[in-house]
Amino acid sequence: MNPIDLLPKGVEIRTPIRESIDDCLAALKILHQRLQGALDRLGYRAVSLSFHPTEVHFEGPQNKRRHDFWQWAMEAMLTFGPDVNVSVPETVAERLDLKELNNKVNYYAPALTALTLASPIRGGDLWRIRGDVGKSVRTYHRSATAPAIEVHPDQGLRLEWKTFEMTTSLNDYRNYFLLWLALILDDGLEGRASDQTRIYDFGRVACEGVEAATVRERALEVLNRAPCALTPWGFDCASLDSFKDRLERRHLPADDITAIFEREKSVPETLRHLTELH
Repeated sequence: MNPIDLLPKGVEIRTPIRESIDDCLAALKILHQRLQGALDRLGYRAVSLSFHPTEVHFEGPQNKRRHDFWQWAMEAMLTFGPDVNVSVPETVAERLDLKELNNKVNYYAPALTALTLASPIRGGDLWRIRGDVGKSVRTYHRSATAPAIEVHPDQGLRLEWKTFEMTTSLNDYRNYFLLWLALILDDGLEGRASDQTRIYDFGRVACEGVEAATVRERALEVLNRAPCALTPWGFDCASLDSFKDRLERRHLPADDITAIFEREKSVPETLRHLTELH
């Protein structure tokens, strides 16, 4: 592959390998502070955002890339999100059926991702779909071409979740790890779906959030079962109560961003609210 152009997409913070969620989040906070300090000296601030706030289209040459990879690469230039990576003990890895895991993710991922939706801005304005403000233009764009998870068997079976949205909340990131681990470790979660069904469900979730059909039932099933699946492994699931509260109130991060934009009536002023990690 011969590079043609080098176009900036964003800034990725890659945390080092850590043995616990707490250590990983502590490293993320330190790296975020260092990044903001370096950018501040240049007159910039980084924001946590899931879709480019002003650009709506990117196109580049295929350049020997597989067609599906090329299509996703162009979408990825405008979409942003955390990659949540975990590894499991060998005893778990040996009995893990990756096809079953994929089908399980297909069933539950749209509902769990609905709790994280946070990209209602497109082209410098609120993203509207058939007259209503949508919850996530990022999920809407990426669902048809991007994978929900990636498995890396050559890296100690690194399991990577890719559908959650950007957030300024460390508590949210903690929940991202817990939900992914719950899907991996809970053999009692019986929901299964095809890739095609996952794509359809993500499209509805992107527009309607937790109001989309079956979201509440599927999300609650995982949230309610998570402590039983994770506590024996030493995980504290108390932080998941914040996601239960979102589900109960039907209020998502996207709703907060929408309210800020309607008040500020400016993309830059809205983005100022998304610079601090707390």
